[in-house]
Amino acid sequence: QELVTGTTPIEPDNSKAAATYRNVQRAWRAVSDTLIREGQRDLAEKVERFADQMRVPMIERERILRDRRAHVHGPRTREGPGR
Repeated sequence: QELVTGTTPIEPDNSKAAATYRNVQRAWRAVSDTLIREGQRDLAEKVERFADQMRVPMIERERILRDRRAHVHGPRTREGPGR
């Protein structure tokens, strides 16, 4: 029912995948900290950027809801005659 209506809120913070994501983020931050302590600041900055670009994973149900909402509420354009 919730997939049809789209009324269930998406809560990625409650999923197991989100917990794994947080652990992975912590691990990459630890790698960055170690690199800084070893004098490899440039590489540490690359690691930080890499970690910052990681997206929070969603379980399949959350992904379906997000995609459905994007499709239903996506950008709409007004086109007049002759366009």
